[in-house]
Amino acid sequence: MMRKLLLGLSAAACLCLETQAQTELSYSLSFRTDALGFHVDVTLGKGSTCFGISLYHSTDPSQGYVQVQDIAGVCGSSDAATYYTLDHSSPLPFDSNYYYLEFNGFGQSLPFSQFYVPFERSQIATLIDHQWIWVYNQDMGFRAMRVDLYSMQGQIRASATFSSGRASIPVFLAKGRASLMVIQLENGQYITTKIYIPE
Repeated sequence: MMRKLLLGLSAAACLCLETQAQTELSYSLSFRTDALGFHVDVTLGKGSTCFGISLYHSTDPSQGYVQVQDIAGVCGSSDAATYYTLDHSSPLPFDSNYYYLEFNGFGQSLPFSQFYVPFERSQIATLIDHQWIWVYNQDMGFRAMRVDLYSMQGQIRASATFSSGRASIPVFLAKGRASLMVIQLENGQYITTKIYIPE
């Protein structure tokens, strides 16, 4: 009699667990970049749990991804939304970086990409390649509107307006001589930096 009762309880417990099993994961993502790298903020909705979250990175998705961080153990809560941050401290600067999240037990997120600009402690970052001087603006309250390139004698060599947070000036206009780069912000202030590009 006792055995029959225990079997009955065991079967009832299994049935109860099966009917309450989580079948999908509710989450949202947001992204941030700063001088320390790329950050993914993950919110797991109330009642969503998984067995760890891993962040994968690639500079060329056709060549595969590598894991750059993971949070081990059970993530999420049945009682409230929970929040996690996964970090990548060495994204490829001034280039597209590709990512996805693995929610262990539920599979992968859709892939996403981020063009990473290392702003350090400034709202302006500059990249000089063989054709262009690229000037990037991190909106820290006041957007950059225009960049002007001057000779050291005060003659203007080039001007460019910012579009989608960046502007470009042909590099040949600054090669072999010192130049002043003047960036006008929308509040009327200016950021000035001296550059020299060898021939």
